[in-house]
Amino acid sequence: MTLARIILWFALFFHGGRALCDPIEVRKITIQDIDGGIRRKVWGSADEETRTGPGGKQIRETVYKDARGEIVQRDVTTFDPASLEVSAYQFENFVSGELVSVEASGEKVRIRTRDPGENQEKTVETKWKPGAAFGKLLDRWIEKNQATLAKGEYVPVELYIPSKADSYGFRLRSDQDASKESEDIYVMEARNWFIRLFIPRVEFQFEKSPPHRLRRIIGPYPLLHETGNQGKQVLFTID
Repeated sequence: MTLARIILWFALFFHGGRALCDPIEVRKITIQDIDGGIRRKVWGSADEETRTGPGGKQIRETVYKDARGEIVQRDVTTFDPASLEVSAYQFENFVSGELVSVEASGEKVRIRTRDPGENQEKTVETKWKPGAAFGKLLDRWIEKNQATLAKGEYVPVELYIPSKADSYGFRLRSDQDASKESEDIYVMEARNWFIRLFIPRVEFQFEKSPPHRLRRIIGPYPLLHETGNQGKQVLFTID
C-alpha cells in the first residue's frame, strides 16, 4: 500500500477526529443554480473541513448534499500546504456511481476511474506534472499569489483535470474593475484567447478586510446528481 493510499484511507475511514487533528478550517456552503436568470434556485449544500494529516500534509474533505439533505457526493484532497502539491485526490458521486481516484508519487501518477452508470473501473499510470493546480485548492493559489495579483499581474496555473489525466493552461488575475470596497474579486480563465470565447471564467470573491475569507465562487459546474448540465452557472456561498 502506497503512502498516498494510506493517507487517503485515513482521511476516508477515520474521519471525525479519531485519527486526525481537529479541523483547521470549516466551511458551510450553499449551492445555487443561477442559470435561470435573476431568481436563484437553491440546489443543495456542502460541508467542508480541512485537517492536518500525517507528515504535515493537509486533507480537505467536502461532502455535498442535495436539497433534501441526502449525501450525493464527496471529494478528498491531500496536499502540501506550502507548495500546494497534491499527493492524493478522490472524488465519488454516490448517485451516478462516478469515481475518480488520483495517487501521485514522484514523477508518476496512478489514476483510477469509473464512468457514471458503469461498474467496471479503469486504471492508468502516466507521467505526473509537478506544480499542477487542482480545482479544490484554487482559493489557496489565490491567497499564495495575492501580492502578485494585487499588482494587476497574471498568475499562470496548469489546472489538472483528473478525469482527463492531463492539465490545461489557465491564468488567475484580479478583476479590479469589478472589485468593491468590501470585497476583492479574482477570476480564473483560459490563457488562450480563443478558448476563452467558449469556456466561462470562474469568479472568486474574497473579503477585503482580514482575514480575507473566501465568500463566493461563481462558475460552470455540473450539479452533482444531474446530467447534461456541464455548462450550468452555479453560485457557491460560503459561511
